[in-house]
Amino acid sequence: MATDWTTKEKIILISDILEHGDQPESWSVISTDLSRTFQTTITLSQTRKEGRYSIKNCKQEYKYLVNRYKTQWTELGSSNGLKLPLAKYIWIQLKSIYQAELTHQLNESRKKLTEFCLRLESAVNIKSNMIEPTPSLSAMVTATPLLILQENEPQEEKFEISENTSQ
Repeated sequence: MATDWTTKEKIILISDILEHGDQPESWSVISTDLSRTFQTTITLSQTRKEGRYSIKNCKQEYKYLVNRYKTQWTELGSSNGLKLPLAKYIWIQLKSIYQAELTHQLNESRKKLTEFCLRLESAVNIKSNMIEPTPSLSAMVTATPLLILQENEPQEEKFEISENTSQ
């Protein structure tokens, strides 16, 4: 095997084989479909002839997958009498692997996002502790002198604390 194929590429290869078959006349369609699905900067005609998704490479990858899964498929079929086509069995196995890969990637992304949020929250907390908060105008408390007149008492100034609501 010249190059390692991703699980996604293998799934598309097997899906195309399930749809078109693995007869000699089908490989051109399979190669073209893979080339279109995973377009690169190389032109389509180049890709089909000597590129990653050439007919030769597609056949090689399929042969590798058959060799990889044939024993498991045979054991499964003989143990429970299933008559599942080999390509379908390979597709099911690859789909399971791909789902596990995606779950792992999702969990890693969640972990990184959580770590980032914690670092951000920590940085915000540190910054807010270093800067004295400036009260807003509506929250400022002012002392206003108030004259209280009562009979038979000398006049004195008393202070009442009130919130300033003007902005």
